Amino acid sequence: MDPYQCMVHSDQPNESGKEPINQADSGKGDPTGATGEEADGEADLLDRRSVLTMAGATAVAGITSAVTAAEPAAAERDVSSGEEYDVWTISGQEVYDLSDGEVLENVLVDQTADGASLMIRSQNRTGWEVRNVGFVGSGIADEHAFQFQVSAPSGGHGLIENVWANGKARDDQDSTELGGIYIRASHAGHIDIRHTYIEGFGNNGVYGSAVGKDGGNDGSVTLENCYHRDNTASQFRIGSPDSVVRNCVAVIDDPDGDRGVYPGSSNNHNARGFWGKHYRDQRIENTSVYVSPDDINPDGAFEARYIEDRSHGEEAIANVQDCQVNADAPILTGTTSNAEVDFTNLGESPTVDVIQNGGVPTTPEMAARGDREMPPALPGESDDPSDGLIRYYQQLG
Repeated sequence: MDPYQCMVHSDQPNESGKEPINQADSGKGDPTGATGEEADGEADLLDRRSVLTMAGATAVAGITSAVTAAEPAAAERDVSSGEEYDVWTISGQEVYDLSDGEVLENVLVDQTADGASLMIRSQNRTGWEVRNVGFVGSGIADEHAFQFQVSAPSGGHGLIENVWANGKARDDQDSTELGGIYIRASHAGHIDIRHTYIEGFGNNGVYGSAVGKDGGNDGSVTLENCYHRDNTASQFRIGSPDSVVRNCVAVIDDPDGDRGVYPGSSNNHNARGFWGKHYRDQRIENTSVYVSPDDINPDGAFEARYIEDRSHGEEAIANVQDCQVNADAPILTGTTSNAEVDFTNLGESPTVDVIQNGGVPTTPEMAARGDREMPPALPGESDDPSDGLIRYYQQLG
């Protein structure tokens, strides 16, 4: 494959210049195209403090020293505590609001009930951390649009680490139109996302580009050591200064179409690997992308997009550095006008070995315990762990 002979792939009909859903910070689709500031009024309607139900009793305090929550009135959460993690059983559409400085950790979220899903949200809070959280069940996109919806103020910071979530159809549950992690348009600080396993969602694995257009605040996000696969639209989507995807794996290999469809569509499973938008220098580094020729609806491994009169930057450039993509990927790149994909040292041997520091959780229970491991080898890659060590020492020289 010659990386400089890039194919240009047109956008799907529902990926028009005006992005059709979830541009605001409300967690719902926003067909009016309201900015984050305009939509915050709607989001604030959900800001009622809830009580946690533990073993049939009512507890006003959270399950950890700094846990608080917000939810629609109809939702209910049962909480049980174990030695390694707590289990939250969700019965409706629930929102959990993070507060400044909060650490939410070691939670297994059971959202398998009919109509159940939990959205974890930060509305411009700082110093928060979410780690070691696993989701059981695909989650229903009703009141919610994402599993996570987060932002930090200017100078602020947030962290999402060691999370497992899967929106695919399985275990007698339908796939979901939910997105994985949404960076709210009002985000002006920095968020780190590390060691996440995000699979099968209908509206991007990580949707981090709303900050770079319209009324967005240009906050940054760094994604490191993540494994995202079979998410409709994209696995990794960024669009602001200083944002980067590094040491990650993107997989598109869903021949049966078990992943969620794009919101508002009936059968759109269109999936990209990396999507850089709105600005120059949208970076993806030392990352492996595998796009199966047998996938139900594969799109470009690497794509760039600029939206005239809406993108904040002068042009959109996806800078692909030291990455790997399979030689038989159906589509290498896709661009719009005023956008391009630039390659430096592109190889054809994608491997999960690019993920560092122990890998990712591969089950929800593993995530809740705080454990992780290397994900399965990619097609054409050896499963022998010693091969990975050999490649590692070869890289060291």
